Amino acid sequence: MDDPSSPLPPQVLRSLGDRSYDKRKNAALEIESQIKALQEKGDAARVERVIEILARDFCTSTNANHRKGGLIGIAATAIGLMASTRRHLDELLPPVLHCFDDPESRVRYYACESLYNIAKVARGGILKYFNSIFDGLCSLFADVDVDVKNGANLLDRLVKDIVTESDAFDVETFIPLLQKYIKRTNPYIRQLLVGWIVILDSVPDTQMLDWLPDFLDGLFNMLSDGNREIRQAADSALGEFLREIKTSAVVEFGPMVGILVGQCNSKERLNRLTAITWVSEFISLGGDSLLPFYSQLLGATSHCIGDHEREIRDVAERTCDEFLLLVRESPKVCELSPLLNTLMGELASDYVPTKMAALRWINMLLEKLPKETNTFVGEMLPVLLKTLADESDEVVLLVLQVLSRISVTKPLLETSRKGYLAASSASAYSFVSLLANFSPFMPSGSSALSLTYVASTRTIPGYGGGMSSAKAQLESDTRTLAFEAGRKGGIRVNTISAGPLKSRAASAIGKGKKTFIEYAIDYSKANSPMSQDLYSDDVGNTGLFLCSDMARCVTGATMYVDNGLSTMGMALDAQSMVKEEE
Repeated sequence: MDDPSSPLPPQVLRSLGDRSYDKRKNAALEIESQIKALQEKGDAARVERVIEILARDFCTSTNANHRKGGLIGIAATAIGLMASTRRHLDELLPPVLHCFDDPESRVRYYACESLYNIAKVARGGILKYFNSIFDGLCSLFADVDVDVKNGANLLDRLVKDIVTESDAFDVETFIPLLQKYIKRTNPYIRQLLVGWIVILDSVPDTQMLDWLPDFLDGLFNMLSDGNREIRQAADSALGEFLREIKTSAVVEFGPMVGILVGQCNSKERLNRLTAITWVSEFISLGGDSLLPFYSQLLGATSHCIGDHEREIRDVAERTCDEFLLLVRESPKVCELSPLLNTLMGELASDYVPTKMAALRWINMLLEKLPKETNTFVGEMLPVLLKTLADESDEVVLLVLQVLSRISVTKPLLETSRKGYLAASSASAYSFVSLLANFSPFMPSGSSALSLTYVASTRTIPGYGGGMSSAKAQLESDTRTLAFEAGRKGGIRVNTISAGPLKSRAASAIGKGKKTFIEYAIDYSKANSPMSQDLYSDDVGNTGLFLCSDMARCVTGATMYVDNGLSTMGMALDAQSMVKEEE
């Protein structure tokens, strides 16, 4: 290794590669002294020659002691150069970074120490090489050797100080590297990344919020890390970003929606809870700007409503209600096809609140956009009719309300064949099917009851969609079933034609200042022989009578419980009547 043209004395070169640490250290001090002298003379060529020898003959040597000596020598060179180190970083850094992957742990430690000394004197000059340095840091943080890890921590703190005090850091070139490493599951690398995300976010000029979609998913994934400190650090970072989103004037919500939707389906509790909390805030903050993503957000919310964790369910249910209110009151029209596809899928859920939420949404869309939503009735009806078989009474009642809105609100001339048949199926054949399946188990003297409406024999504007035909069919079937079930099993069959009651299904009909049923109730009180309120108990009492032995000879009857409204042939509150009285 003795070279007559070398600016370093042979004795220094020999000591620099010695197995003794003290000899290598003394040689490094001699190099530092010589570099200072060359620097004072302005002999840059000989300085570069020293660096070349250290990099070529020592740092890449097959002898581990030579590599250690080369790294100490490069650190000494940087200290000797001081502020001028920046001009030689292209030569100083590559051999040091190369030794980060050295098979010898002590060499890796010396490489870490060497870079620390270079960075200490070069300061902001190293930022040009930041990505290469960060690559090395990730390698060192994942190292199996404790000393190397400790050295990496010291180096990391120094580089962070340099970045935070500089205005020359280019976050845009760093983001691809962050995206690369944030997918790693190594806890030490994750710890490094969270620390850097937090530090960069604290620097005002970096605008990390603008780059959040690029690493948000990785940050969420850290919530399920096995290391408690990493989970807490990630949770804290996410909380801070959410606070920034709330206070920021401009936020691009769209690129983050898909990430949140995926996290809402995570197997990890904290991931799901944090994600649905973010979804809730996004809906509150983003409003109509999230229009293209409504179906995705609704799917994520509905999924969390069926979560086995109570806290997640509570947040999801509240979010779903707020979301529904937002869509209902918004003047903008959302794309219905993906939204309805999501809702139809949720009706297949095993969880009752999820199905209830989906039905409330369908009901709202039918109310807000009746014409647009009715174009999808063909796809919706099979799913809705299947849901009628649900074990939950709440679900069945809400399905009936939805079906009522679908069928009744459309004029007969605009009713499709599927809608007409669905009305008949739900309001007439369901009674036939019920009796067919239960009559074999009903003893003689039993009674079967259904509910009908005066629209079966009178024209009631607004009661459309084939429902008037279905009620006429029900009354006709009642008479036929009375004969067949009476002869076959001694079963009585009757139907009650109730006056206007504010039931859930009836309340679904119509929109505006008053619903159809509210108009009907007002009309009934104004025109019935008995001008009084009609209550569900009145209908129930009549049903009790028809089921009791007091009605043992009554079958095939349509019993009117309507304060006598069905007997009237003239409306007392009609305009013509008012003029005549005047």
